Amino acid sequence: MGTIPQPGHCEDDFLMCLICRAILDAFWGRETNTVLANHRNLDQMINIWSTLMLRSPMLPPIGPFPTTDVFGVTVALTVLAKSLEPGHYKDKSQLEMMRKFRATFSNLYHISPEGANLRVALALNTSKTYLSSCPTHSLWFKCFSKGCLLWMGQVVKQHLAISI
Repeated sequence: MGTIPQPGHCEDDFLMCLICRAILDAFWGRETNTVLANHRNLDQMINIWSTLMLRSPMLPPIGPFPTTDVFGVTVALTVLAKSLEPGHYKDKSQLEMMRKFRATFSNLYHISPEGANLRVALALNTSKTYLSSCPTHSLWFKCFSKGCLLWMGQVVKQHLAISI
């Protein structure tokens, strides 16, 4: 963990390596103990359902996923490809630089006909919060970003402002 697998000579190999890395980052974007606890609890639930002779437990279907990119995978692949380029302070680009792709995509999405058509807002006094269907605001993309941060780390420059 910590490096992207090296692709072969084929462009498809490179894309497949990026897809595998993105999936691993999203999977490990949760704490290890959370993943293990979820696995243990699911096993216990299935055993109890079996004891109760429930034929169709209440598990949500886990596929198939849509064939369109509703989770922001394309932006995630772009971020991973950018991470292989030289950075300003290190030999590879840092996560802060790569996060700009997410912001750019989000800004473009929200001025597009699909994104600008959202009319759902939560308002309190003078502040409003809008709900978004932007792919880079998905739970998958959030887990991917956290997974990237965990294996890439974050370079802190003491003379710069505090990072968000």
